[in-house]
Amino acid sequence: CSNCGDKLYDSGRWKCASETTVAYYMDPRNWLNENNIFQFENLAYNGEVQNVEGVKKILSSVPWANGEKIIYTQTDGTQDKIKKSYAQVIMEAAESAGISPYHLAARIKQEQGVGATASSTGHGNYTGYAGCYNFLNIKATGSNIIGNALSYARECGWDNPEKSIKGGAIFLA
Repeated sequence: CSNCGDKLYDSGRWKCASETTVAYYMDPRNWLNENNIFQFENLAYNGEVQNVEGVKKILSSVPWANGEKIIYTQTDGTQDKIKKSYAQVIMEAAESAGISPYHLAARIKQEQGVGATASSTGHGNYTGYAGCYNFLNIKATGSNIIGNALSYARECGWDNPEKSIKGGAIFLA
């Protein structure tokens, strides 16, 4: 990068991109082909075409996000449940925030992974942050990535998955 040279960011794992690289990737003409055109999806909520079944399909390969209820850890370490599926919560969050539930589901899947449980910011059991949830990893930066994300979740009152997803949707919007 002509501005930053070889300066390292985010614990030494990233460098800034050159202006040439950014210009190339920001120019939509470079992506108007059969394989890449679909990256230009409208990310607004559209209840006529977006539905809970579509969200379930996106989450189908995510074991922790399937089922008809959400079991989670509270701030005191005990278990509780939300009598909704992740797909239902995502649909509600997307409609309320005016964003695509498909985008929201895909972002959560990307940030939390497809393992048996969500990642450290989504399972509610991280040391020192019991009952804190940040499904979109908002503010997950710096040398204490997980701690910063969960500290932000605590500040926002995201003490269950539903609050995290709905608050995160508003943040994204």
